Amino acid sequence: MKDEYLEDEGKVVLVKKEGNANRPIKAQDCFTRIKPPRGRPSLKLNSIGLFVVQTLASFRCPEEEIAAKLGVTVETLKNKYNREIFSELIKKGHLEYNAQLRMNQLTLSKHNGAVAIFLGKQYLDQRDEKHIDLSGNVDVVPDNIKELSKDDLMKLAETLERAEDDGSEED
Repeated sequence: MKDEYLEDEGKVVLVKKEGNANRPIKAQDCFTRIKPPRGRPSLKLNSIGLFVVQTLASFRCPEEEIAAKLGVTVETLKNKYNREIFSELIKKGHLEYNAQLRMNQLTLSKHNGAVAIFLGKQYLDQRDEKHIDLSGNVDVVPDNIKELSKDDLMKLAETLERAEDDGSEED
């Protein structure tokens, strides 16, 4: 009978089909020992370890925390047996997190816009774009020019003349 893995209150739990005995996953459950011809055995992530890594990455846990949870070093997770799959699982987990964050952002924005904005800026590269013209050109013609009085139009004409005079003196 095949074992199942599920998340129970933030803990990954191994569920045995036979007897239905729940027990937390231990570090040794996550690795298979690979014995090279010479030297110390290496650890390779097995299916349980792959599940744990992707689950923790989907909570945006850094590599150090994932390694600590599995009871190994980051170097072990990046050894020649785990390197490709580990980086792929981290990317998948972070993408899951971003997708979940976007969905939560929509829900939160109905109640608290500030939280949604903060999370978007921190993790989703959402920014407030401000376009600042540093060329020195100033738009002094108002949008409602037709509604200006004669006095306002005269002041505007004087301002434009002064701006032109200042510009010609610099040349």
